[in-house]
Amino acid sequence: MEWSHDFGVRTRGFIFGENTYIEHASRAAQFILTKLLKEDVLYRSYKDGKVRQAAFLDDYAFFIAALLDLYETTGDLSWFSQALKLDQTLKHDFEDAEHGGFFMTGHHYEKLIAREKPDYDGAEPSGNSVAIMSLLRLYEFTTKTSYLERAKRSLRAFSHTLASRPMALSHMLLALDFYLANRKQIALITPSKERPAAEPFLMELRKKFLPHMVFAIASEGEEIEAASKLIPWLSQKKAASGKPTAYVCEQGACLLPTTQVEVFCSSCNDLVIPAGFTLACAKRGEGDFDLSKSGEGIFPTIGLSSSNLCLFSSNSPHRTFRVYGVILSSIADRARFEFPCQ
Repeated sequence: MEWSHDFGVRTRGFIFGENTYIEHASRAAQFILTKLLKEDVLYRSYKDGKVRQAAFLDDYAFFIAALLDLYETTGDLSWFSQALKLDQTLKHDFEDAEHGGFFMTGHHYEKLIAREKPDYDGAEPSGNSVAIMSLLRLYEFTTKTSYLERAKRSLRAFSHTLASRPMALSHMLLALDFYLANRKQIALITPSKERPAAEPFLMELRKKFLPHMVFAIASEGEEIEAASKLIPWLSQKKAASGKPTAYVCEQGACLLPTTQVEVFCSSCNDLVIPAGFTLACAKRGEGDFDLSKSGEGIFPTIGLSSSNLCLFSSNSPHRTFRVYGVILSSIADRARFEFPCQ
């Protein structure tokens, strides 16, 4: 059932705004939930009304990731709720709670001399790599540190391979990159029963490459009340003046909500500087870093381009930080990088 993550059709549907792709992905997911899920246990095959062979790690990991994708695309909270439930099965049946990572087979499978823990990303990512990314996304959505701790424990379990043979776990590097990034939470709130009014915002969002983002769309009323119970940062967010309203947040700091598409577009590029850090920038080749902005806050990237060099300074040495597509290497208490934004 690994094909279940061919919810790449979901990705194409979101990026191109093509509902046909999204409908195909939704029907496939609904079929799996209706026919291949029995008492919170997934199965690999279905024929003549009967399920056969309990699912493996890859089946759970890919399907959970697909459900999260579908939630971000449709705003249908049922997909997100199912992802949470399946993650609990993954946790109890497949996870190595002591050393981190996930086994290929669950506890209820036949007893083996050794349980394999997949650690190679080939033409398809390993179940471990996909599961870790989903845990990090679940943490960003729910703010529950248990998801983050499980992801960190799993990353530590594969740290030797990541350090010595990083290309063997190329997809897990994306999860590590997501973990190190300044992750964004973007919410789009529409007036009750006026979801189509959000389309101009979605059109702009589709143009962005934001690999370190989680996204939620909800309408005022019962929909956002239900979503807030699972995604706390949606709480208290409203559609201002009866118009679709966008909220862009990063590390607990949020820009002012906006009903203007142009402002939302630029907000997605703003840089949030964490407390305790200093950002100093200068034109490349012009010597000292004389364009400085310090302290905690949000600073527009207008005027900062690939011709600028910047430093992040902090009191914490040997840290690695990530800004807009570039992993920063750290020397003592400084990290040097270039802005790739235009």
